[in-house]
Amino acid sequence: MPYEEHAKVPVKSDGHTIVYAKNAKGGMIYLFGGFRNDPKGSAIYGYSLELNAWSEITPNGAKMPVESVTKISGVTDSSLNTIYIFDNSIMYIFDVLNNYFVISPNLAPYQVNYYAAVMLNTGEIAYIGGSNDKNNIPMGQILLFNTKLSSWYIKNAQVANGVIPSPRLGHTASIAPDGRIFVYGGYDGSATGSSPTFAVLEYINGEFAWSTPQLFNQSYPFRIYHTSHVFDNYLIIAFGMNVHIIIYYLKQSSYLPSLAMYINL
Repeated sequence: MPYEEHAKVPVKSDGHTIVYAKNAKGGMIYLFGGFRNDPKGSAIYGYSLELNAWSEITPNGAKMPVESVTKISGVTDSSLNTIYIFDNSIMYIFDVLNNYFVISPNLAPYQVNYYAAVMLNTGEIAYIGGSNDKNNIPMGQILLFNTKLSSWYIKNAQVANGVIPSPRLGHTASIAPDGRIFVYGGYDGSATGSSPTFAVLEYINGEFAWSTPQLFNQSYPFRIYHTSHVFDNYLIIAFGMNVHIIIYYLKQSSYLPSLAMYINL
């Protein structure tokens, strides 16, 4: 599938998040925060797929800072009508359908930088890994935000198979329809990146458990600051700190180099 060039983003930024959600008029891609170059512009921009155009978004209610304090990652609820942005211990909540912005009154128990986040099927958001500025957060310690109660709590993960992954920054987490969470990449300060590169986290009956299946024929080094998405039976990992796209086949739990696509960025 060839790339298509669309309208340029109106601001230059990194560390921001881009989230697809559905407002009263249909689907839109939203850009939040980040570390901005001048002119910094507005806190939120929206991209209309129909119009191929960006516009400033000015919700009613609370205001979000134009720049985020940390690198952020946004997630939506199952209806794609509400976006959750976690930054500097604060949860920002954007009701896209009603164009209304609120800030949760409850702060997280600690600040998290360079985390990975997924919306669980239970309506909880899991924040995995990252750093609190002083130390890397153990991968066995999962920070949860309950979207129904607007409350925070921590759960410890056990091991179902393999080992608990080493701490990491700049990794990704993607959730499959069956609830499995696929964590890929990340950096812990070592020359080879966090170990293992790929791990699976499951959340069953309120308990987390890690497993670490082996990647066969893996020929690329670890990757950070990339993107990952589950599509059909594949985990597609793109961009980041190298120039390849890797496709990992989920059902077989094996790496298929014959299905890899290589793109010079």
